[in-house]
Amino acid sequence: MADPLFQYAPYTPGSTDLDGRVAWLEQQYSRLNGLISGWAGEGTEPYFNYLRAHNGFFDKPIMESALLFVDSSQTIPNNSVTAMNWGNAQFNTGLVSISTSVNSSRIIIPPIGRGQSHGIMLSGATNWAANSSNFRAITLQIYDASDSQIQGGVLERTGSSVTGSSEVDQTWSYTQWLSTATAYFTIGAYQNSGGNLGLQSARLGILRIW
Repeated sequence: MADPLFQYAPYTPGSTDLDGRVAWLEQQYSRLNGLISGWAGEGTEPYFNYLRAHNGFFDKPIMESALLFVDSSQTIPNNSVTAMNWGNAQFNTGLVSISTSVNSSRIIIPPIGRGQSHGIMLSGATNWAANSSNFRAITLQIYDASDSQIQGGVLERTGSSVTGSSEVDQTWSYTQWLSTATAYFTIGAYQNSGGNLGLQSARLGILRIW
């Protein structure tokens, strides 16, 4: 169903088009009514996604968030940071843009407004194949439009040596500021077991906090 609020072009101040002025006033009334009474159309209310009223009570804000998965084993070479390839998104409210076929390691989060920096919270978990040699680390790499790394850091690191020969699980939570120069970021996996090692699964939750 077409949105009735888009039937007319936006009103231009000083216009002598009476029909256009009336149509613009109807649009404004409909938008205000949508805020007061709640969206009665199909799908999500197009103008007040974060603030709607129903029976005198406002909805809770819709949080901009996503949950990504590495849902098949990925080989991580020895002594090298390798970006994780995200093969699936369990949910995504429109916060991130990823491709599961081309540059699937790149996570793009558009800013709220052009030329604005913003902040995100990352939380994740990884599962490594069994190997008792040395350590495992999870890293963050942030790139600009020229693919040059501009920020980064270690999200989680095991001790100097993994204890035992069982699989290794890691979890982390991290708050990150993204500058206006940010084009995309990746989450990297590092291990120095002495040979290739399988990253058996990973999940990454992302939440915009400002």
